[in-house]
Amino acid sequence: MAQNKTLATEASVESYLSAIEDEARRKDCEDLAKLMTKATKQQPIMWGTSIVGFGSYHYKSERSRQEGDWPLVVDADGLNCLAQGRSRSGIPEGLPRRAPTVLTPHPGEAARLLGVSATEIQANRIESARKLGMQFRAHVALKGAGTVIAHPDGCYAINTSGGPWLAQAGSGDRLTGMVAALLGQGMAAGNALEAAVWLHGRA
Repeated sequence: MAQNKTLATEASVESYLSAIEDEARRKDCEDLAKLMTKATKQQPIMWGTSIVGFGSYHYKSERSRQEGDWPLVVDADGLNCLAQGRSRSGIPEGLPRRAPTVLTPHPGEAARLLGVSATEIQANRIESARKLGMQFRAHVALKGAGTVIAHPDGCYAINTSGGPWLAQAGSGDRLTGMVAALLGQGMAAGNALEAAVWLHGRA
């Protein structure tokens, strides 16, 4: 189970740890870019799960991410990186893609992707999810009470399984893994997302 960790330390130690973390992020992204060039249509890739803050390094994999034929599931800091790379048109660089793409944002991440506030997202969850799906041509799960699942064609569904226990740390990682597992078995992206969200709530 994922756990949150807090470390109290002196400023000198903090700067040292930051340097190590920055190097780790760089290597993670370089490895990811290499992995993307070898992936096939049967090998979905999860981007952002359990990886903290790619920062500017995510641009190294933009072309691979956009041109790849493999399914891509984007969560957590992958979504934040996309939001940071928003172009003037408002669409994150590297999206939309020609291959199936799944986004699994919580309201805060959805707000950053659309350039609005989380309050606006929560005030109209269905339309927010539909806008994400149509704008990015992606299958979207807007997480929260009654997760809204929206598709590129504007169709949507509201999940009825789940409860407050899904708000615990690591829950989103499990959902992302479940979506990727179903995609890897050949299930269509929209069906995989709807099935994973329902099963995740029932687990």
